[in-house]
Amino acid sequence: MDRNVRGMLRSARAKRAYLVLFILFVLFFTFNDIIFPWYVNQGGIVNVPSVLGQSFDEAVKNLAAQGLEGRKGDVRMDKEHPAGIVIIQSPFAGDKVKKGRRVYLTVSGGEQVATVPNIKGRTLRDARFGLEREGRRRPVRA
Repeated sequence: MDRNVRGMLRSARAKRAYLVLFILFVLFFTFNDIIFPWYVNQGGIVNVPSVLGQSFDEAVKNLAAQGLEGRKGDVRMDKEHPAGIVIIQSPFAGDKVKKGRRVYLTVSGGEQVATVPNIKGRTLRDARFGLEREGRRRPVRA
């Protein structure tokens, strides 16, 4: 049985299989280490600048100067930043990306303002009803 296994490993069919595996191995590393990195880096690589704290329009201009495309991603209410200021960016500052990449900017919507109905002088029942009618949650305690 040992001779049969050795004979199979040395046969012409096995030698062709070894050759095919070797060629596939060489092709894999050629593409992975030479061709793909060259293709991916062909357009140029830039570092993403930090645009946090800038107005949305100013951030888009600064990104365009680096060859990047600024896009508004989301608006979040934030009482620490005035409306229209970039508070989050993706990809982050310092990341290396290809030229022409989109950078999504989350912009502050400012402090959330809510109108509260005037319930001064009303009974507790009327005040609760007025708040519920305006969409406010009912208070837990009176």
